This record gives sequence, C-alpha cells and structure tokens, in this order.
Amino acid sequence: MLRSVLPGRIRAHLGAGMPMEEIDSLQASLEKAAPGAQIHYNPRSGGLLVTWKPGVKRDAAVLKAVEAHFKSAPSCSPKLTWPTMKTVKQGMALSLGVALTSLAFRSERVHMWAGGAFAALLSRHLYVYRKRIFK
Repeated sequence: MLRSVLPGRIRAHLGAGMPMEEIDSLQASLEKAAPGAQIHYNPRSGGLLVTWKPGVKRDAAVLKAVEAHFKSAPSCSPKLTWPTMKTVKQGMALSLGVALTSLAFRSERVHMWAGGAFAALLSRHLYVYRKRIFK
C-alpha cells in the first residue's frame, strides 16, 4: 500500500515478513525504470522507501513499476474487512432481541453473550458515524 509519493521518493507499506525475493524483483524492475534507484526495506515494520534521482519521466516510470509490483505481489498479511453497516445494524437488532428474550427465560449466560455482541457492534457503529455524532 502506497503511503507517500513525492518526486524522487516513494514510501510504501508491504507488510512484515515480505520475502527477499519480492524485494529483489522490485529492485530489478526499478533498475529498468530509473537506473540508480535505491530500495530501503525494514522487514520488522514492513516499511519500504524507494529513492531515485527525480525527473518527470523517471517519476512516472518508477511509480508505474511500484504499482505493478503491488498488484502482482501476493499479500503477506491477511486482509480483514469489516462487515457492511447494514450487517452491523441487523446484528445489533438481532443481538438486542436475543438479550431481551433471554431475560424473559432467565438465562443469564445467553443474556451476557448477546449483550456483549450488541456492545461490540454498537462500538463499531459509533466509530463509523463518529464525525456525524460529534459535529
């Protein structure tokens, strides 16, 4: 994922534990785009810094090479996606209904789990809509 793109410099995040073969293939493609381009990779944080002598054509070529590498490189870390807000709202309604129904049947354990699920979904809902709430 690209973090910053400036003339002569690109910062990106590859994910911790990127194989060195991937870094070497990126270096090879960058050498074709801009001779003298340097890669600095921190395997611990997954941070990548690409530097080269700036120039309009070189900047475009390096950016194209880095973006092509990101599209072709397998991701090291799993991508977790959040459920849609529709799903979150339906889950809130369902868990609240289960929590209230479990009170009628005097089931504290079910009430506790359903209440916890409701609280987790509510926190996600509030996080997404925080800018509207705190205007």
